[in-house]
Amino acid sequence: MKLRLRLALLFSFLVFVILLFSLSFTYLLYEKFRRDDFLDRVKENANLFSNAYLYSANGYNPLLPAAVKKDRFTLSEEQLILFDSSRRVIYSWPDSASLHVPSDFFLNAQKQGYYYFSDGYKESVTRYLDKPGKKGYFYASAYDKFGRRKIENLKLIMLLTLMGGLLLSGLLAFFYVKQIIKPIAELTQKMQYITDNNLFERITPGNNDNEINRIARNFNQMLDRLDNAVEMRKRFVQQASHELRTPLTNMLAQTEVALTKTLSSKESRLILRSLKEDQQHMIDLTNSLLLLSKYEKLPFLKEVSPLRVDEVLFEAVDSVKINFQDTRISVNFNSMPEHDGDLTIMGNDILLNSALQNLVKNACNYTDDSEVHITIDTEKNWLKLTFDNHGRQLNGAEQQRLFIPFFRGENSTNKKGFGLGLSIVHRIIQLHKGTITYNAVNDRLNRFVVVLPLAKA
Repeated sequence: MKLRLRLALLFSFLVFVILLFSLSFTYLLYEKFRRDDFLDRVKENANLFSNAYLYSANGYNPLLPAAVKKDRFTLSEEQLILFDSSRRVIYSWPDSASLHVPSDFFLNAQKQGYYYFSDGYKESVTRYLDKPGKKGYFYASAYDKFGRRKIENLKLIMLLTLMGGLLLSGLLAFFYVKQIIKPIAELTQKMQYITDNNLFERITPGNNDNEINRIARNFNQMLDRLDNAVEMRKRFVQQASHELRTPLTNMLAQTEVALTKTLSSKESRLILRSLKEDQQHMIDLTNSLLLLSKYEKLPFLKEVSPLRVDEVLFEAVDSVKINFQDTRISVNFNSMPEHDGDLTIMGNDILLNSALQNLVKNACNYTDDSEVHITIDTEKNWLKLTFDNHGRQLNGAEQQRLFIPFFRGENSTNKKGFGLGLSIVHRIIQLHKGTITYNAVNDRLNRFVVVLPLAKA
């Protein structure tokens, strides 16, 4: 069964239940009002006749009921019966009236004064008469001809109202639900045509901020993210292929030269050395790709422990200095922390060391004055590392793509690298729930800022 039909049937069923409950409640209230009102009229007639008996001077006078009849309205199929204390019939109207009244009715009337009950389709009341010398019971019953006719008409009206309401609610629910789930139907249709080569399809949500329209908007946002991810993957594959193709082409060319010529020992060593460099280039690139792939798939850090960031940073600086002996690297505190906790984060020692090494190495590669300045600063719940170097800066467009794999700015000309280092750093900092940003400060100053949450936070 389609969702649209199910929702329409559910809505119609709820309307049916509400209408049925409301109409039934109205019917019961009206029936109670009719019965109480009619019993009051029967009781009034019973009181007229019974009082004529109670307050007559000479006991029961057969002429009194005739006189009472002139001052009241006769009810349909009315019966009036007077019983003495022994429950023998003293008077009945009409004369042919006969009735077997159960003994418990007399007992209830004697206890309560009046006892009301329904005798088949008629409404009845029994009154207990208690006056010195005049004790007995008076029974009156009648048929509410007009009231019951109204009840029957009311039943018919309510039944028609119920059926008409059900039919109307079903039609309205069907068209209303059709409009409500229109984005879902459109979503279902477009999902059948969406592939990795066709991610431009979008759903047009309504203007209302309801759940269905939010689903449509979220679906469009999901497609945007998937589109970006697919495009990044395509660029990644293209750039990785390009990076691998260059050393492979060089290796093939050198191998062909070696096969077509008789080489001296010196020439052979030169070709082997060149082949080794290309092979090392491919190994480094492959390791970087594997590392980036590993970190990209890692949802969170599984093995974390308290780390002193300053100690990890000094280890990273010492490792980088081996290859950049001519570069002066300084590490300073903006303000001396009062406690060890001001420098402690929860993280992975190996990953954080790798990220900091990449940042220090990057600063050393792109400095023009062979100086790199690193500043450690602590705030209430955060630790901030600032990496400064003077050199050629990135423009606005390059800054937006800085952490994309294989991206290299114009300042990287004639410098070795794959454009993967900062991507790896960015992912490692994310895994540590931190942030990394780049700012092109005045006077050719390049600044990377890493912010990490403190363990005590």
